[in-house]
Amino acid sequence: MPRRAGYFVLAYAWDHHCQAIFESLEGRLRQAEREVRRLEQDEPSGTDALLDYYARWRSSSELYRRAMAETRSRQYVINSLGYRGYGVNRDLLSALGDLERRYAWIEAALADCFRGKIGAAGEHVQLPPETTREATAPDFGRYFDLMSGDTPWQANTAIFERMFFSTGVSSVTIMKGSTGLQNGRSCREMKLIANRNFVDAGRELFATLHLFTDIGIDLLKWIHYLLMKDLGAGGGEFRTIDFPDRNGVTFEFDNFGREISDLAVVLGETARSFHNFDEFLYNLARSYYMFIGIHPFWDANGRAGRCFLNLLLVKKGLPPVVMDDREEVPALPRYGGSMEDMHRYLLARLRWAMEVYFYERWKLESFGFLHRQVYNAAFDSGFHFRQIGGRPPLIEVGFEAYVCGDPLMRQALLEQGAIAFPEARFLHGMAVHCGFCEAPFKPWRRAFSLSGGLYIKELAPRTDGVRRFDVDFAVEAPPPGEGGRYFACSVTSEEAGLIFNNQGLNYAYLLDGGAP
Repeated sequence: MPRRAGYFVLAYAWDHHCQAIFESLEGRLRQAEREVRRLEQDEPSGTDALLDYYARWRSSSELYRRAMAETRSRQYVINSLGYRGYGVNRDLLSALGDLERRYAWIEAALADCFRGKIGAAGEHVQLPPETTREATAPDFGRYFDLMSGDTPWQANTAIFERMFFSTGVSSVTIMKGSTGLQNGRSCREMKLIANRNFVDAGRELFATLHLFTDIGIDLLKWIHYLLMKDLGAGGGEFRTIDFPDRNGVTFEFDNFGREISDLAVVLGETARSFHNFDEFLYNLARSYYMFIGIHPFWDANGRAGRCFLNLLLVKKGLPPVVMDDREEVPALPRYGGSMEDMHRYLLARLRWAMEVYFYERWKLESFGFLHRQVYNAAFDSGFHFRQIGGRPPLIEVGFEAYVCGDPLMRQALLEQGAIAFPEARFLHGMAVHCGFCEAPFKPWRRAFSLSGGLYIKELAPRTDGVRRFDVDFAVEAPPPGEGGRYFACSVTSEEAGLIFNNQGLNYAYLLDGGAP
């Protein structure tokens, strides 16, 4: 097996994602090997023993079949895309080939077990029929009934906007300020500009939902331009040279131009299938898969791809999805994921997104906001903001917080810009400091603190050992012209000695009516 490398390596070289994929496949094949060894040693006699043996044989066969099919599929994809100039992982290809050769004997061993111990006896025993387990499709019917029939359009917009902005958490530039560009800006400047562009892009995309959208290359370039304003040259323009790490598609042999042409064809097929629900979702997954594989822009490919994906989902009436990097990576072409893998992954994320939609709608209804005006949605480094009309007018703030007892895991969360506590009591005892100001970095006016009365609900965990919580609160908005144009806040735990203030920027929100 190749030696494990670091996080940023040549696209062809072994990295931590290769390690995870390899260990998953090897673990399943080892389990199949152990089961086959037991089957070889067993001598079933009698009907009950034979039926039990057959059930274990079928389970082992399915385990082996699925693991070996994935092993071979990844090799095929890496080989095929490698010839087309994609930066696929050759070290992983080699390791998968070794894995296939090492465990190929299991197929014959399973056949021998069936012939030798089940075949003859099966003539006298009624064996249960084989069944194929297929992944169930998301329950779109229940979702559409609630979304289109029982939810005001402005509430749907508010929910979709919050879910759309949640994708910003996966951007290193938005959360930390680091970037692939060498433009001399500080991390603080990068955070401010990237967050501003992301919010502006989201608002502009939502403003086009009722308009015809030409699904093509120009749409991708427009989204990228919105995200990259003032972040350096090249916004909305494809790169003209290879990445230093050979990621994406290379320019030799006109690979880049050919794959962009192919992407344009797939985008056209996506547009033409818009009114065929299942076909549209499959083609949308293909478009996203190719876009991420090509990596056509010098920076912000992930943000642009996810904004594109979610724009089209929302235009279809579906909730925006938040991609999970750990789950998305196995579906990427670089690691041998296929278009079918990406399609299955997109359906899985849609299933999750619909559950998030149900939860967010329940919150609006529980808080009494479902039939009130909800507007001016914004996002800043993991914090969600929006204003609630009515009497009194409110500012609603929401964010996720984590509890993790492992110091290394907690440090990793902190480095990602997350709000993370070592114990749950610190989470429940946290204070949120709020104030109004004329601009970021300016002194606060009407400052106050909240140390109780916060809505805190534990959510399903995404990572073992890390508890996840939804935190929400609302404060009264000042009358126009009073207090300041911005609302700002930070989070502290005096007992734990923790301060979360967005790298000294605080989490800031431009109120409706305030000029930037």
